[in-house]
Amino acid sequence: LRPPPRGGAGGPPAGSATSLGRRLSVISAAGAAAAVLGQLLPGGWRPARAEAGARLITRPSPKKGPPVFSYELPAGVAFERSVMEGETEFPEFVTKFSGPDGLTILTGQSPDREFIKTTREGTKGSRLKSIKYKLGDSKDVLECKVKLYEADGSETRIHRWYTMLKEPESAGNGARAFLLALEVPEEKAQEYATLMQTIQATFRLAEPSAAPTPAAS
Repeated sequence: LRPPPRGGAGGPPAGSATSLGRRLSVISAAGAAAAVLGQLLPGGWRPARAEAGARLITRPSPKKGPPVFSYELPAGVAFERSVMEGETEFPEFVTKFSGPDGLTILTGQSPDREFIKTTREGTKGSRLKSIKYKLGDSKDVLECKVKLYEADGSETRIHRWYTMLKEPESAGNGARAFLLALEVPEEKAQEYATLMQTIQATFRLAEPSAAPTPAAS
């Protein structure tokens, strides 16, 4: 997933250092996940088995440590795990899934706590049209239509749903933020909007006493 270019004509080539996937994959996951659990967002989610048929995704995975965040993949949609482009130096929080018709799901530690604000307010209106935009102390949300220019000069129109969950400033772990980015070609946005919003609604941080669940992937 590439953020819309902020400069002049043209855009960054696929796989460039400005791609969202690249930026997320190289961000340092400073501090062990276990050190965060006593200071996560109060009143958050306690990992449990997913709704009937849904697939619960947690990061880190149960074999690598206590979960910090999770989301669910609804039943009935063939999502397949994909390989992150570029180097994945800190993979604890990174997931990438591909679905039918170009659906893409990406999570990771956000480059910074201002990522959604910068994406929305730092991108030309001709390349990003905001549908929903809300900033908060613990959560930022952006739904938008994006126009990208490929290396061959062609134009791609996509629809994205961003959600960022932010640890409290008092967490003592660098006040990290975690990003869920959902993408589908614009011509498929209406068809898949409900599905993407359903996934978006399940994205949450763990409570301090959270324990891994065997159902998690």
